[in-house]
Amino acid sequence: MDNLGTSYRTDQDLTAMLYETANWSVRGQQGNILCMAASLKRAIERTDAFSSSGAIVTGLTRPVGDIIVPPDQIRRLKHRAAAL
Repeated sequence: MDNLGTSYRTDQDLTAMLYETANWSVRGQQGNILCMAASLKRAIERTDAFSSSGAIVTGLTRPVGDIIVPPDQIRRLKHRAAAL
């Protein structure tokens, strides 16, 4: 998840993508894939489950479009999704 500058999307861009069907990876330490999810919304939900179990979530990635969502942005999107 090194190429953050070119892979960053705004909160508004990602909010618009919340329910789109796409493969998202929930990433853990050293870039390991903890699970795959069928939408950004589902990937965000899965981060809670992993965090509750003690796993460290380092971000979300979507290979198509080379999108990276860091932990601070995941928290913001979680609040936005709850408000929808």
